[in-house]
Amino acid sequence: MPPLRFSDFFLQKKHKYFYLTKDLNIVPIKNIMKTKKLIEKDTNEEKLDVPKLTNLLESFNKEYFRLELLECYRVEEEWDSFQKFLKGETILENKNIKRYFERVHRYSKEGKKTIRLHVVPTKLSDYLKFEITIGYIPLAKAGELVYLMSEKNYNEIVNQIEFKPIDYWLFDDKYIIEMLYDSEGRFLEEREVLDINKINSYVELKQKLLEKAISLDVWLRDNPNYNL
Repeated sequence: MPPLRFSDFFLQKKHKYFYLTKDLNIVPIKNIMKTKKLIEKDTNEEKLDVPKLTNLLESFNKEYFRLELLECYRVEEEWDSFQKFLKGETILENKNIKRYFERVHRYSKEGKKTIRLHVVPTKLSDYLKFEITIGYIPLAKAGELVYLMSEKNYNEIVNQIEFKPIDYWLFDDKYIIEMLYDSEGRFLEEREVLDINKINSYVELKQKLLEKAISLDVWLRDNPNYNL
């Protein structure tokens, strides 16, 4: 069970709040601020102020940046659609993907910037062809700024920095969530970066990548037959 945060309250009846302790005991809350101190002691967690990915996706203020490095992400919710794509079959609307597109569109209308950059090889994998067709093109229409970068250009940039980056999300140039995957692209866990020097390194990396990246519309213009 993950450590609890101050936000881990739930409303049961009228204005009565309850707190679930690490021992799975339900404790009624009489004073919110006193209970906050109780939670901090109970969880033994020093840093409670860095939200997780799901919270950050809803609470960021101005911008998020997502770096994708894998040739294939084994996402169960979209795997059936990927198999149909390979067979040339009609792909039915995926509710989860549609919900994400709607979220991006809402962010765009609110003036928030969403940026995605995927490092791609010279010869695209079938999954990347699928992701560009089913994911990136609709995402760009919804308002996301989608960029692609060659492995060659990416490696030239990374060879000049002092750490080895992995897939990550960056929110408001403040919060970093690293994404860990297995060898087949299955998601393993998210990992918060709390070291300020590493956060600054990721922010600097974002800036360098975007200087050399190619926007999706330009990439599609230069690669009209990418899906063949």
